[in-house]
Amino acid sequence: EFVTLTDGGHAWPEANDNVGFDTSREVLEFFLRHCRCDVAEAAPVEIPSAPGQHEIRFCDQGYSRLVRLQIPAGYNPAVAAPLAFVFHGGKQTVAEFSAQHPGLFTNANAESLLLVLPQATLHPGTRETLWGDRPFDTVVDDVSFVTNLVEHLAATSNVDRLRVYAAGFSNGGEFCNWLA
Repeated sequence: EFVTLTDGGHAWPEANDNVGFDTSREVLEFFLRHCRCDVAEAAPVEIPSAPGQHEIRFCDQGYSRLVRLQIPAGYNPAVAAPLAFVFHGGKQTVAEFSAQHPGLFTNANAESLLLVLPQATLHPGTRETLWGDRPFDTVVDDVSFVTNLVEHLAATSNVDRLRVYAAGFSNGGEFCNWLA
């Protein structure tokens, strides 16, 4: 990614100066979004088995993706559990969507569903979180991302492969259509 700033002089631009570009935030976010999955020292993501909400980072296609995973209170690793994905809308984050819909977690817990809320990547043109719901103009292949995440979850948890579900809001709903 190449960023050119003009009229900033010879200084590190910050959000509150005359340029209005928060370099420190942009640099850190860039590094957090990218990972080297091919590096031998890269630690594989560990999927927790304890009930509750967990935030994990899943490295796929060179991007580090935030994933909120809820393991229900009654989860028994000896019994295959259904897996439900919920995809947030465009311009949203997992944290924002989760805060707006706390009942989603309550209901998933009551139904003993493994609940997965992954976060979309930033679109390079709009700088907004968007799901790649078309085979063009996307950052990564989100269908492959979901497939890879299902495989990883199934390898580390007892997932009922006949009961894997997807739902989404707005751009996340469009993505579910493309995913299907």
